[in-house]
Amino acid sequence: MRRSIYLTNDLSHTVSLLHCPLCGGYNLHQRNVAVYTGLCPDYNHALEQEIIVFENGTVETTFVKREYLRNPSSRRDGIRISMMCEHCSEDPANPEGAVPDLIIYQHKGSTHIEWDSNNLIPNDSFCLEAKDGL
Repeated sequence: MRRSIYLTNDLSHTVSLLHCPLCGGYNLHQRNVAVYTGLCPDYNHALEQEIIVFENGTVETTFVKREYLRNPSSRRDGIRISMMCEHCSEDPANPEGAVPDLIIYQHKGSTHIEWDSNNLIPNDSFCLEAKDGL
């Protein structure tokens, strides 16, 4: 499920604050970052590159069949950032403070930024699911 993002301006700074899509708090931490890029300009190519940088510094690069990919864009490059919310981590039902991934992708010439609870980035390199059929 995808949701719109909520930003507010911090009056003491010239920045916008990203708010948690679950509780509305703004104490979010970036955990893991995934970058998706096609291998060639032909967008019907069967494989794309997935590069994940985990919060522990581990980097994993794989080539994934498009149908197994977590890329937020169906045809272009994309970025997926897993987040942790300090406020949600106080909830006994969500002790890790997990929130939907922040996704950035291009669609018909526009750049979209949304929250996405589908196809989440694994929490660490030891939790990667098998990439079938490669």
